[in-house]
Amino acid sequence: MSDLRKRHARGPSSDSASRSAPASRSAPASRSAPASRSAPAHPRAFALLVASIVSLATYVIATERAAVDPPSQPKASPMSPAGLRIAEPTEAPAVSREVIRAAFFDREVQPEIVATDVLNREAAERCLERIDLLIRRYQNGVKPFVDDLTSFSTRFGILKRAPGNWWNGDGRIERYVTEKFEAHLFSETSLTESIADVLNQFRQEVDANQKRMLVHVQASLEIADLPEIHLEQYGPFYRSVAKELHGYSTGQGTTSVYNALVVFLVSEAGGYAAMSIAAGLLARFSATAAVGAAAGAGAAAGAAATGATGGSFAGPVGTVVGLAVGLIVGVAIDWWMTENFEAKMCEQLYDYLGQLRSSLIEGSPALANSSANRLQTEGLRSEGLRSEGLRSEGLRRSLPQLCDSLTEAYRNQFFAKIVSTEPSK
Repeated sequence: MSDLRKRHARGPSSDSASRSAPASRSAPASRSAPASRSAPAHPRAFALLVASIVSLATYVIATERAAVDPPSQPKASPMSPAGLRIAEPTEAPAVSREVIRAAFFDREVQPEIVATDVLNREAAERCLERIDLLIRRYQNGVKPFVDDLTSFSTRFGILKRAPGNWWNGDGRIERYVTEKFEAHLFSETSLTESIADVLNQFRQEVDANQKRMLVHVQASLEIADLPEIHLEQYGPFYRSVAKELHGYSTGQGTTSVYNALVVFLVSEAGGYAAMSIAAGLLARFSATAAVGAAAGAGAAAGAAATGATGGSFAGPVGTVVGLAVGLIVGVAIDWWMTENFEAKMCEQLYDYLGQLRSSLIEGSPALANSSANRLQTEGLRSEGLRSEGLRSEGLRRSLPQLCDSLTEAYRNQFFAKIVSTEPSK
């Protein structure tokens, strides 16, 4: 009863309030439930977005770093599975300066040496051609000389001198004929000088070829990356070549003509050396021709031998004209009163000049006659030249030998100064 009174005292409002209280408590719960389920979904998306951005940034940074710094190669194992030692990878060694200089020598210097050798050999051929032309020019004087010799005035002059020549033995006829010979052909001096001039032209051409070679090599060095190479000027370079050439001539068993050419080429007094070579060549010819004349028969042969080995000419070169004059006098004795005198005289002189040409160009055979050996040896010694058993190879063989030695000297000198040189400090 008391409960009913209390409930009645609160009235209907309190009951409705009590009934509505649970509703009011449950209503907010029902409205906030969806909100409590959707709220956690936004943080997950945000976290995923952040993670994606971080991953992308990491990838970009890693890619850029890989492009700048390539990954290092793993160090190779010193031993392979088969038990063989594997060499550690090393950097390629730099090419040595000597190898670079050797390549320059093969590429630039060697062709210049070959070209200079060709030019020197062409100069040697021209030297032989000039000697041949010189003898031909002398041959052109044979006919005028014979015409003069067979003229009435010359015949009278010889007859006038014959008694005194026979009585006193003073060689006045030989001197008279010599004057005629020298006027139409050559004298001792003019013959020697003409041969020396030919040799000097050869030397001048070789000198020009060497200068051309050195200039071209120096020009190649200027554009090459070889600062340690300093080639000499022509004077010192030529002296070094000359020194090596002189060593070849004294250290090898070559002919005396070759030795004389070497001395001539390296000597500073080229003109005097050329005269010495000409004198030596003519002495060889005289000695050879004298032996041939002495072995012949008749007055012509005997007079030729006498004129070649003695007479009024001093020195070995004088015997060349002495040989010719002795030959002429002998022919005059044998053929003076015959109609064939003029033809025989021309024949003998042409043969004489042909032997002179052959002796100069092709060489003279070795001589066995002791007097001829003594004559030629003394003649060569008087000119400061060597004699090797009186063997003359002639210019045709000696000049190419000289070219061979020059080429070898060029190669050795350039190799020593370019390839084997020590770097300049």
